[in-house]
Amino acid sequence: MPQDPLSSQPIAAAVLSTGTSPLDALKLRLAAQVAPRRWQTSLNRLAKSTEDGEPLEEAIRKTLGTMPNELRSICSEALRLPAPSDFLMAVARERLRTGRYWREVRILLAYPTVLLFCALGVGCLFSYAMLQVFDMSFFSFSYFFSSASSIAAKQDSVNRLDQHYAIVGLSISCVWLLLVALTLRWIGPAWTRLAVLGGTMVIGRPLRWLALRELLSRYDSVLSQGISGMPATEVLARSFAGSSLSMTSRVLQERLEAGAPLGRALSTSQLSDGLCRPALLMIDEHPGDPRHAIGDVSNLLEQLAQERCRTLSVVLPVFVLLIVGTILWATFSSYLSALESLMHYISALV
Repeated sequence: MPQDPLSSQPIAAAVLSTGTSPLDALKLRLAAQVAPRRWQTSLNRLAKSTEDGEPLEEAIRKTLGTMPNELRSICSEALRLPAPSDFLMAVARERLRTGRYWREVRILLAYPTVLLFCALGVGCLFSYAMLQVFDMSFFSFSYFFSSASSIAAKQDSVNRLDQHYAIVGLSISCVWLLLVALTLRWIGPAWTRLAVLGGTMVIGRPLRWLALRELLSRYDSVLSQGISGMPATEVLARSFAGSSLSMTSRVLQERLEAGAPLGRALSTSQLSDGLCRPALLMIDEHPGDPRHAIGDVSNLLEQLAQERCRTLSVVLPVFVLLIVGTILWATFSSYLSALESLMHYISALV
């Protein structure tokens, strides 16, 4: 894993202990360096206002209307905390770590997706071209062929037509799935990306583990502000409004309000599974000081996601190559069989 840019800053540790306006501006500048690109303009604007002498709370209130939805929720909750700039910097650092894995997953999916669509495109074009070039239906009406040859010619024509419809149908299905994914990504609510990708068999697990880690890390950031109990849970849920974890955080708040401990509430979440559930339940074994257990579980979830991504980087390309090879073989084999039959018929004429 690349080193966290903030961890290499010697000033960062000293910044956390003070709340003066210049140091708030420094924290915001550091947060903007590692925050998602869509957040950087707003964070730099906050830092500039703070550098000009404006109180951080007032600067946040003035710029809330121009912020992205997720950052707006985070800044609104930061105003409720004793050290808003510390919270913003902690959230930015966590998003940096989570974003690395999301980029890795996108890279893992990009190559197989492009390869699959290229194979389908080649199959569709070849299938259509061969249907136009090799039309063997006239053999079934030729008087000099036996009835068995005529039946074979008809069967070859039907097989090629079925092959063409199969490859076209598969291509349409893949394009439809791609359009659905793009629609959910750009038009649908923010939580749909995690809901759709997190539910897949192959890549869903590491994404769910990362989501759990982000929940725990932000909860730990709230606890570090001296807030605990239900107020911390409420801050956590409101800070995720407009993000991919908005639904999960609200459900978590409801379970905690109903009296469930944190580990059990997370272990019954849809993000949990049999592999990480025992680790989540370990949080409840340290009710007096949960931050240490939260840190250990967060590190474990990150290691699990990292190992799964490494495994996918090896297994997924091989799996996709097998699928692409099967598509191309199925496309070309029927037409090679038809070509063989055509050569047989031509040799019969001679």
